[in-house]
Amino acid sequence: MGGGMINSGQGFIINNTKWVQIKCNYKDHVARPMFEAEMASLNLLRELNLPNVTIAKPYKIIDLPYMRGGACLVLDYLFTESLYSNELQAKIGTAVAHMHLHNIRMKKENPDKYVDKFGFNRSTYCGRIPQDNEWKKEWLDFIMNNRLGHQIDLLRTKLGHEEAAHLWDLKIKPNLHKLFENVSVEPSLLHGDLWAGNVGMKVDESEAYMYDPAVFYGHHEYDLAISSMFPGFRQQFYDAYHALIPKAPGFEDRQRVYQLFHYLNHWNHFGGGYKSSSLSIMRNLASMLKA
Repeated sequence: MGGGMINSGQGFIINNTKWVQIKCNYKDHVARPMFEAEMASLNLLRELNLPNVTIAKPYKIIDLPYMRGGACLVLDYLFTESLYSNELQAKIGTAVAHMHLHNIRMKKENPDKYVDKFGFNRSTYCGRIPQDNEWKKEWLDFIMNNRLGHQIDLLRTKLGHEEAAHLWDLKIKPNLHKLFENVSVEPSLLHGDLWAGNVGMKVDESEAYMYDPAVFYGHHEYDLAISSMFPGFRQQFYDAYHALIPKAPGFEDRQRVYQLFHYLNHWNHFGGGYKSSSLSIMRNLASMLKA
């Protein structure tokens, strides 16, 4: 296995019985905190015992002293295929809904464990960029400042892009509240990077897998935004999900807002290839919110 765009990975067999994956980042000074965040995310999702979904167990982080800031994460090796089974698409849709409903159920069943704010107790990483998870009482404050505003600030610093800053400062941010006036948002535990490349299934199609989380507590709709940006999730996934969590009024418009975060994040990671898509969404949002 070769890993993804941020880390490299290899599988190893221990004592001829157990396979583990070792994910390494050799370049970034953020390697250890990034893997610490992934380890915390995996452990939290594993605690939920989601139905029909396996979450890899992380074991340890290994520093690479000969590499400047390099580190590796050791975790269970999952022998995966793309999620082409319609049955497992539905099952993972159900599991994601259960994940999103867990904290809301805690409010009634175990109030001491209910999380009443948006954020997380540490930074998590959507790619190599640390996410600002400082706790906020209001979701609108969190999505504007901890997510979208943070990405815009990175663009200002790195690229100084005037149109993006202008659209955000003068057109979108002052009017974003309009999309949340008729919806109640409670904190849900989110995967944080739920695109099709971060789910899979066992080779024999017996169970689904979910990996590479960047968890935080936020609006459940946020997790679905990136799922529809790239191919891989089928209608069976969405039907099963919405059978448990129906769409609220304004869902499609808010999806544009949440997708904007991911386009900006990709722009900040990979450069101008995502500039056009980011600006297109920003112009559309500015036009829509002006009405």
